[in-house]
Amino acid sequence: GKGATATVPLWQLQFAGQDHRWLTFKMLPTIREYLKEQADATMHTTQDLESNHCIRLISGMPPLESDPDPDEVGIVPWRAVIYCAGTSPEPALDFIRQVLEWQIQRRQLLQMPPLLVFVHEKLDFELPLPWAPCAPTAIQPPNPFAVPPPRGRRHVLCQLELEKNHHPIEGDGESQGEGEDGSIHPKYLLTIFGGIFAFRERFDQQQIAGERVDTEVKGKVNYVRYLEGLSVDDPSSTERLQSLLNDVLAKVPVYFINRVGAEDPMAKWLLAQKTVIYSEILVDDE
Repeated sequence: GKGATATVPLWQLQFAGQDHRWLTFKMLPTIREYLKEQADATMHTTQDLESNHCIRLISGMPPLESDPDPDEVGIVPWRAVIYCAGTSPEPALDFIRQVLEWQIQRRQLLQMPPLLVFVHEKLDFELPLPWAPCAPTAIQPPNPFAVPPPRGRRHVLCQLELEKNHHPIEGDGESQGEGEDGSIHPKYLLTIFGGIFAFRERFDQQQIAGERVDTEVKGKVNYVRYLEGLSVDDPSSTERLQSLLNDVLAKVPVYFINRVGAEDPMAKWLLAQKTVIYSEILVDDE
């Protein structure tokens, strides 16, 4: 939409609780009907809503001829989501309120349900009334990967593994990376894939290499980017990772595949980062 550049935050709004069913299967038809009646010429269609107000609606309808969850991150068919670009999600929250009030006027709803918001980030903006903040104990915060991303079907994924031939070997300080205390630490490879096409220019600017790799599906290849030679006690490594998550990927949620184990220090460091908010542990048997 207008003004929604790569530097503008993008908010994901999912719905929880017993009173959100109107948004499960009926979101697009309901909102399209509502928009047709609006006097504001900038919001007569869902395309207007996206182009002029930076609000994108996704019904969650699974595609008919392609895999609804190509990376197996847990996308749930028909789970609705709203994306809103801006300094806060206030425009989208206010839009939801307006639609609910319209439904009450049309007697499609008896009364306004309680409107509560749980924000993963620090709540540093003012919620529009009648929305009120709530703790994660009040609702079960939805999985950000259970709904389609803003574009396409693929979320951003990363996989952490030990570099080949870089397993800890006593006396091999040069290939392993030697800490300030003389201890030997393994080196890691982080592979980034999935919905990364939109970030290609940023990957190139940061000189993060990429290549095509074969997948388990015959004839299908995956384009990946990767960072190699990473060490958990090396400040330059953690700086590269922070730049990847915050600058290159613009703080989008990252689905983390951990191939080094839950107690690995690099895996723990990654999981401590705000945008790495899910972990799948896949450790090969020795």
